Amino acid sequence: MNAKVRSWLPPETRPPRPARVALVEIVDGWAMEWVGREALLVGELFAQPVRRSISNTTQLRCGNELFVDVSPEAAVAVGAQLLSLGHDHPFNDADRLLLEKIGCDALADLYARLGSRFGVAKPTNWVEASPGEAARAKMHSFEICDDTRQLNLVFHLSPGLFASFVRSTLPVPQHAPLGSGSAALADVRVAIGASLGSCRISAAELSDLATGDVLRLDQPLSVPLELLVSDRTGAGTCAVIEAPGGLALQISKTQFR
Repeated sequence: MNAKVRSWLPPETRPPRPARVALVEIVDGWAMEWVGREALLVGELFAQPVRRSISNTTQLRCGNELFVDVSPEAAVAVGAQLLSLGHDHPFNDADRLLLEKIGCDALADLYARLGSRFGVAKPTNWVEASPGEAARAKMHSFEICDDTRQLNLVFHLSPGLFASFVRSTLPVPQHAPLGSGSAALADVRVAIGASLGSCRISAAELSDLATGDVLRLDQPLSVPLELLVSDRTGAGTCAVIEAPGGLALQISKTQFR
């Protein structure tokens, strides 16, 4: 269908496209079942309240979060479409009553479908609202109309209902898997060393240390040295060996393998 857009928003405003697509699908599905063709035009879903209204409308509400302004000829226009009658067809009072009854049943189904999609608690429970009830709250709106504009509906959603509906239409973000912890830490650089042993001396002995003094460590030469990873013990054991260019550590046992 060719959707007609009538926007009260600034030109640079871009309402969420997935939300409007979801609305078009609901309205088109309803029109195809009732009329047999895509008979209605869906405007944008506005991120700001509509500052104008249809004159002489009836306002209905579903709970306290969803409202609709219904143009005076909406039900008759829908009834005429269902019977494939043109808008300029002459109708007497009896014809209008019949068309209005047929149209009201069809519109009630449209309201229920939209209410269900928006997630209201009782989508079929629509009642007449008090004058200006929706205007007293900050609402988000969209318009549905036919080519003649005899059928004109303006729906108003509360901020919470609007946010939850838009969120439900957005695609789920696809995140790359984090992988294993070892893979995530593979490029982290750590310091490796060896614990040669230690000894305890008094402060007086420390002050008397001189060149050539020998300190006896608590680590026997026959016991492998403890491997240190970032100054922490428990990683394994090793030995200090001579290698080209200086000393090296030869791993004798490690907890990693």
